[in-house]
Amino acid sequence: MDEIFLNIDGFEEAINYFRGDIVQKTAIRSSKIEAKRFVTGSVKDVRKEYNIKAKDLKTHIHINKADRYDMATLIKIESKRLSLSMFAPKIRRIRTDNGYREGVSVKVKKRERRKIVKGAFLFDNTIYMRETKARYPLGVVNTLSIPQMFNEDIINRSKRRFEENYPKTFSHNLNYYLSKT
Repeated sequence: MDEIFLNIDGFEEAINYFRGDIVQKTAIRSSKIEAKRFVTGSVKDVRKEYNIKAKDLKTHIHINKADRYDMATLIKIESKRLSLSMFAPKIRRIRTDNGYREGVSVKVKKRERRKIVKGAFLFDNTIYMRETKARYPLGVVNTLSIPQMFNEDIINRSKRRFEENYPKTFSHNLNYYLSKT
């Protein structure tokens, strides 16, 4: 998992101009808001490309929020490879040299057609495939992991949104805390 670093301009000047505790509270609140926006925006971008539910993505994203001891907000995206069963499996009729048989098709990417998973079968809404020529053992068919879905292009778009929105959010929150003093 790669770490994402975002630079915020004007933070040092704000500390020198206003009280340190007000700027600290403002930075913590602003980073929490923008981290949630970062996750929401990047999840929307992933969902434009992949046929997956937002809930399934967000369960694997963790935000370690900033506090007054550690001013860094960390966004972690971790998961194992996902089961191919998460991508709308359907039983299809497949033509073979010996006639017809049932097969399984899935739709992983939204802009692509359904794809047949060769040698797989659907049981209890899970896609299985034989691991050897023998009847058993069976293995669940897996595909890519969630961090692989968050490609560089999606992360860069989310970074740009963060850098555009953070000054506005910081200014708004700074006005809020200054009005309370």
